[in-house]
Amino acid sequence: MADPISAASAIITLVTFGIKSSSALYQTFKDFDSHHRYVRELKAELDALSLVLASLHQAILDDEGDFLLLKLPLFRCGSACVDFNMVVKNVAKQSHGSLAYFRDWARLKYLGDDIEGFKALLAGYKSTITIALCDANLRKTTITAKALDEYQELIENTVSDLEGNLQNIDEKLQALVTAGANVSQIDFDEQKIQVERECVQQCLDICAELSSHIEKGQSSASQNLLLSPEDYGDQRGPLNTAASARQATITVLGDCRERLAYTSSQLNIHLTDVLRRLDTLQGQTFAYPDFKEQNRMQEEIKSIKQSLAVCAKASKDASTDRVNMFDEVSLGEDGHQVIVSTVGDLINARRVSAGARSTQLLGQMSDLTLQSIGQRQSHSIPNQDPSGQEDNTSSSNKRHGSFA
Repeated sequence: MADPISAASAIITLVTFGIKSSSALYQTFKDFDSHHRYVRELKAELDALSLVLASLHQAILDDEGDFLLLKLPLFRCGSACVDFNMVVKNVAKQSHGSLAYFRDWARLKYLGDDIEGFKALLAGYKSTITIALCDANLRKTTITAKALDEYQELIENTVSDLEGNLQNIDEKLQALVTAGANVSQIDFDEQKIQVERECVQQCLDICAELSSHIEKGQSSASQNLLLSPEDYGDQRGPLNTAASARQATITVLGDCRERLAYTSSQLNIHLTDVLRRLDTLQGQTFAYPDFKEQNRMQEEIKSIKQSLAVCAKASKDASTDRVNMFDEVSLGEDGHQVIVSTVGDLINARRVSAGARSTQLLGQMSDLTLQSIGQRQSHSIPNQDPSGQEDNTSSSNKRHGSFA
């Protein structure tokens, strides 16, 4: 089968395709004169999908390279909306000829699923795009530990949903084969199953690589945590917060490794099942297959696997230590300067200098500590007489946290 997205000149074309097709489907359901739960929920899902696609459109204008993995999911998203729109209009035409009076929701089928299944399919696309957006944002900005936890939860939930969709479609393909086994001489395309086996093995490799990466990060964090008080100097104030952050990091990395081990175990089980089905399919045939529907399912399987790859990449990026770089920072005389991180990132500073009678703070500290320092500094700024000369009774010469 030819590559369905080879004609797309750029990923922005696929985003535009998704926006137009989802908007057209939304308009179709808007024409239903119904407040049925199916209609309300699908319209809400389409509305949310449109917002995410609009955000993706803007992000791609800034940097297209961050979102190349989304090509196939975006193509399938737009195609699914176009196909389902045709299904709805055809069924409504056969029923009453008007969308306003349509009520036979059970007849709306796509890839063998009802309207609820189609809504779940759209939710998978939306979540995958959201994860890709979050992943790109994570590499460019700092986020809080709470936001990172929510991000990890989104990844885990999306992976679970995608794996469920993948299993569902795979079962439908298997049913097509079983229903007509040994009836005609048309060979079943075993290559598709081979591709699935290779994909599962690749997922296992990704899990192993990510587990190794986390293990290295956990080992590094543990070594830093075990440094003696002399290595850190005074352990009061912000440094206690840093130690707590390291301990929390070690705990989170350990939990993540356990989840990866479980996922690898599940993938191995799935791989065994794929190999069993591949053996069963050797020489098996089926009669009068619906090739169009089968091709749709195969495309959907590829799309789901690509979405899982997006999730795997995002999970790896979320587990990577980030470092705030301070280089060639200088402060003149009688100045005050604060450069800190309050979200638990590491600090790397060099060539930092401060002039005479200056106060300079660099490093990692909590929000409360930063506020406390700000309040103290506001009460200790030297007073100056009208001529601009500093009052000697309140003069100070401070330099904190400077780095060579």
